Amino acid sequence: MLRTPSRIARASADYVLVALGNNGVNGVFQDGREAVVSAGEFVIYDTTRPYELRFDDSFSQTIFQLPRKLLQQRIGAFDRIDRDHFLQRSALERLTYEFLIA
Repeated sequence: MLRTPSRIARASADYVLVALGNNGVNGVFQDGREAVVSAGEFVIYDTTRPYELRFDDSFSQTIFQLPRKLLQQRIGAFDRIDRDHFLQRSALERLTYEFLIA
């Protein structure tokens, strides 16, 4: 799936997506970076910039769509964390995933 500049131009609102991997493998490509998400992992990406999604047949995910403006009001600039891939290597990443999926 491609999110192209023409699709972005037609969008009525700006969002940040948090994609939680449930099964299978998903690839998120944005701004020259790639994040491969498996079950128990998550990625954050921005709908205001083009991206591409690739996933295998068994992939399923849970998506949280957060208004970009509200997120910026809460945490300020988040350019450092979007498109990041969270692997549950740390206790905080595991806790975040479990909190979001519950």
